[in-house]
Amino acid sequence: MPEMGGDELCASVKSDIETSHIPVMLLTALGDEKDMLEGLENGADAYITKPFSINVLRANIRNILANRALLRRAYAGLEDGVGQVPPDCHNTRDWKFMASVRECVMKNIDNPGFCVDMLCGMQNMSRTGFFNKLKALTGHAPADYIRSMRLQYAAQLLREKDCSITEISDDSGFSDVRYFREVFRKYYGMSPSEYRNSMRG
Repeated sequence: MPEMGGDELCASVKSDIETSHIPVMLLTALGDEKDMLEGLENGADAYITKPFSINVLRANIRNILANRALLRRAYAGLEDGVGQVPPDCHNTRDWKFMASVRECVMKNIDNPGFCVDMLCGMQNMSRTGFFNKLKALTGHAPADYIRSMRLQYAAQLLREKDCSITEISDDSGFSDVRYFREVFRKYYGMSPSEYRNSMRG
Protein backbone atom coordinates (compact mmCIF):
# COMPACT_ATOMS: atom_id res chain seq x y z
CA MET A 1 0.00 0.00 0.00
CA PRO A 2 1.53 3.31 -1.02
CA GLU A 3 0.58 5.63 1.87
CA MET A 4 0.62 3.32 4.89
CA GLY A 5 1.18 -0.31 5.73
CA GLY A 6 -1.65 -2.74 6.39
CA ASP A 7 -0.82 -2.89 10.09
CA GLU A 8 -1.00 0.93 10.29
CA LEU A 9 -4.36 0.95 8.50
CA CYS A 10 -5.59 -1.79 10.83
CA ALA A 11 -4.49 0.19 13.91
CA SER A 12 -6.22 3.28 12.54
CA VAL A 13 -9.48 1.42 11.84
CA LYS A 14 -9.49 -0.34 15.21
CA SER A 15 -8.69 2.78 17.25
CA ASP A 16 -11.55 4.88 15.81
CA ILE A 17 -14.91 4.40 17.58
CA GLU A 18 -16.80 4.80 14.28
CA THR A 19 -14.86 1.99 12.57
CA SER A 20 -13.57 -0.28 15.36
CA HIS A 21 -16.36 -2.82 14.68
CA ILE A 22 -15.20 -3.47 11.10
CA PRO A 23 -13.41 -6.83 10.76
CA VAL A 24 -9.86 -6.57 9.42
CA MET A 25 -8.00 -9.45 7.81
CA LEU A 26 -4.36 -8.86 6.88
CA LEU A 27 -3.15 -10.71 3.78
CA THR A 28 0.59 -10.14 3.64
CA ALA A 29 3.95 -11.42 2.49
CA LEU A 30 5.41 -10.57 5.92
CA GLY A 31 5.42 -13.93 7.62
CA ASP A 32 7.82 -13.75 10.55
CA GLU A 33 6.53 -13.95 14.11
CA LYS A 34 7.30 -10.28 14.90
CA ASP A 35 5.18 -9.04 11.96
CA MET A 36 2.34 -11.43 12.78
CA LEU A 37 2.28 -10.34 16.42
CA GLU A 38 2.34 -6.67 15.44
CA GLY A 39 -0.61 -7.14 13.07
CA LEU A 40 -2.64 -9.06 15.64
CA GLU A 41 -1.78 -6.60 18.42
CA ASN A 42 -3.03 -3.79 16.17
CA GLY A 43 -6.43 -5.50 16.23
CA ALA A 44 -6.45 -7.64 13.09
CA ASP A 45 -9.10 -10.34 13.23
CA ALA A 46 -6.93 -12.63 11.11
CA TYR A 47 -3.36 -12.61 9.76
CA ILE A 48 -2.74 -14.70 6.65
CA THR A 49 0.61 -14.91 4.89
CA LYS A 50 1.13 -15.21 1.14
CA PRO A 51 1.00 -17.52 -0.65
CA PHE A 52 -2.22 -18.70 0.97
CA SER A 53 -4.84 -21.34 0.31
CA ILE A 54 -8.25 -20.07 -0.74
CA ASN A 55 -9.72 -22.68 1.63
CA VAL A 56 -7.81 -21.18 4.57
CA LEU A 57 -9.02 -17.71 3.58
CA ARG A 58 -12.63 -18.92 3.37
CA ALA A 59 -12.35 -20.71 6.73
CA ASN A 60 -11.05 -17.50 8.33
CA ILE A 61 -13.90 -15.49 6.82
CA ARG A 62 -16.46 -18.04 8.08
CA ASN A 63 -14.93 -17.93 11.57
CA ILE A 64 -14.96 -14.13 11.66
CA LEU A 65 -18.61 -14.06 10.57
CA ALA A 66 -19.55 -16.75 13.13
CA ASN A 67 -17.78 -14.79 15.86
CA ARG A 68 -19.65 -11.63 14.80
CA ALA A 69 -22.93 -13.53 15.15
CA LEU A 70 -21.92 -14.61 18.67
CA LEU A 71 -21.02 -11.02 19.52
CA ARG A 72 -24.39 -9.81 18.27
CA ARG A 73 -26.08 -12.23 20.67
CA ALA A 74 -23.80 -11.03 23.47
CA TYR A 75 -24.65 -7.40 22.64
CA ALA A 76 -28.32 -8.38 22.76
CA GLY A 77 -27.67 -9.58 26.31
CA LEU A 78 -26.19 -6.19 27.06
CA GLU A 79 -29.32 -4.62 25.54
CA ASP A 80 -31.39 -6.65 28.02
CA GLY A 81 -29.20 -5.37 30.84
CA VAL A 82 -27.65 -8.76 31.61
CA GLY A 83 -24.54 -8.84 29.44
CA GLN A 84 -21.05 -8.48 30.81
CA VAL A 85 -17.81 -7.81 28.99
CA PRO A 86 -16.17 -11.22 28.71
CA PRO A 87 -12.70 -11.34 30.28
CA ASP A 88 -11.13 -12.51 27.00
CA CYS A 89 -12.81 -9.79 24.90
CA HIS A 90 -10.25 -8.10 22.65
CA ASN A 91 -12.46 -5.27 21.45
CA THR A 92 -13.56 -3.64 24.69
CA ARG A 93 -14.14 -0.39 22.78
CA ASP A 94 -17.27 -1.88 21.20
CA TRP A 95 -18.51 -3.27 24.53
CA LYS A 96 -18.03 0.12 26.17
CA PHE A 97 -19.81 1.77 23.25
CA MET A 98 -22.82 -0.55 23.61
CA ALA A 99 -22.91 -0.08 27.38
CA SER A 100 -22.83 3.69 26.91
CA VAL A 101 -25.60 3.58 24.29
CA ARG A 102 -27.75 1.44 26.59
CA GLU A 103 -27.14 3.77 29.52
CA CYS A 104 -28.11 6.85 27.45
CA VAL A 105 -31.32 5.20 26.28
CA MET A 106 -32.25 4.04 29.80
CA LYS A 107 -31.65 7.51 31.26
CA ASN A 108 -34.11 8.90 28.70
CA ILE A 109 -36.51 5.96 28.51
CA ASP A 110 -39.53 7.99 29.66
CA ASN A 111 -38.84 10.93 27.33
CA PRO A 112 -41.01 10.59 24.21
CA GLY A 113 -38.89 13.27 22.51
CA PHE A 114 -35.69 11.25 22.90
CA CYS A 115 -34.54 10.44 19.37
CA VAL A 116 -31.65 9.11 17.32
CA ASP A 117 -30.14 12.58 16.81
CA MET A 118 -29.99 13.11 20.59
CA LEU A 119 -28.38 9.70 21.06
CA CYS A 120 -25.80 10.44 18.33
CA GLY A 121 -24.96 13.72 20.06
CA MET A 122 -24.51 11.97 23.41
CA GLN A 123 -22.09 9.56 21.73
CA ASN A 124 -20.28 12.40 19.90
CA MET A 125 -20.81 10.64 16.59
CA SER A 126 -22.25 11.59 13.23
CA ARG A 127 -25.66 10.12 12.43
CA THR A 128 -24.20 8.04 9.60
CA GLY A 129 -21.27 6.75 11.65
CA PHE A 130 -23.56 5.92 14.57
CA PHE A 131 -26.10 4.16 12.31
CA ASN A 132 -23.39 2.05 10.64
CA LYS A 133 -21.76 1.07 13.93
CA LEU A 134 -24.95 0.20 15.81
CA LYS A 135 -26.35 -1.70 12.82
CA ALA A 136 -23.10 -3.68 12.46
CA LEU A 137 -22.96 -4.53 16.17
CA THR A 138 -26.62 -5.28 16.87
CA GLY A 139 -28.33 -5.79 13.53
CA HIS A 140 -30.76 -2.97 14.46
CA ALA A 141 -31.11 0.54 13.09
CA PRO A 142 -30.88 3.14 15.91
CA ALA A 143 -34.62 3.97 15.92
CA ASP A 144 -35.47 0.25 16.11
CA TYR A 145 -32.93 -0.21 18.90
CA ILE A 146 -34.47 2.62 20.96
CA ARG A 147 -37.98 1.26 20.35
CA SER A 148 -36.96 -2.28 21.39
CA MET A 149 -35.39 -0.91 24.58
CA ARG A 150 -38.62 0.98 25.32
CA LEU A 151 -40.70 -2.16 24.72
CA GLN A 152 -38.46 -4.30 26.92
CA TYR A 153 -38.74 -1.71 29.67
CA ALA A 154 -42.53 -1.63 29.24
CA ALA A 155 -42.61 -5.43 29.54
CA GLN A 156 -40.60 -5.19 32.76
CA LEU A 157 -43.08 -2.63 34.14
CA LEU A 158 -46.00 -4.88 33.16
CA ARG A 159 -44.42 -7.75 35.11
CA GLU A 160 -43.50 -5.69 38.17
CA LYS A 161 -46.10 -2.91 38.59
CA ASP A 162 -49.86 -2.58 38.75
CA CYS A 163 -49.99 0.67 36.75
CA SER A 164 -52.49 1.22 33.96
CA ILE A 165 -51.44 0.51 30.38
CA THR A 166 -51.52 4.27 29.72
CA GLU A 167 -49.09 4.91 32.60
CA ILE A 168 -46.77 2.18 31.38
CA SER A 169 -46.92 3.64 27.88
CA ASP A 170 -45.96 7.07 29.27
CA ASP A 171 -43.24 5.68 31.57
CA SER A 172 -41.59 3.88 28.66
CA GLY A 173 -41.57 6.94 26.39
CA PHE A 174 -44.59 6.33 24.16
CA SER A 175 -46.79 9.42 23.91
CA ASP A 176 -49.60 7.60 22.08
CA VAL A 177 -51.07 4.60 23.91
CA ARG A 178 -52.66 3.24 20.71
CA TYR A 179 -49.27 3.21 18.98
CA PHE A 180 -47.75 1.61 22.10
CA ARG A 181 -50.31 -1.21 22.02
CA GLU A 182 -49.71 -1.74 18.30
CA VAL A 183 -45.90 -1.97 18.50
CA PHE A 184 -46.06 -4.02 21.71
CA ARG A 185 -48.30 -6.58 19.99
CA LYS A 186 -45.98 -6.68 16.98
CA TYR A 187 -42.90 -7.18 19.22
CA TYR A 188 -44.32 -9.68 21.76
CA GLY A 189 -47.16 -11.27 19.78
CA MET A 190 -49.80 -10.19 22.32
CA SER A 191 -51.30 -7.04 23.75
CA PRO A 192 -49.83 -5.42 26.89
CA SER A 193 -52.82 -6.67 28.94
CA GLU A 194 -52.43 -10.21 27.61
CA TYR A 195 -48.70 -10.06 28.35
CA ARG A 196 -49.34 -8.95 31.94
CA ASN A 197 -51.90 -11.73 32.47
CA SER A 198 -49.60 -14.37 30.97
CA MET A 199 -46.75 -13.31 33.25
CA ARG A 200 -48.92 -13.46 36.35
CA GLY A 201 -50.36 -16.85 35.52
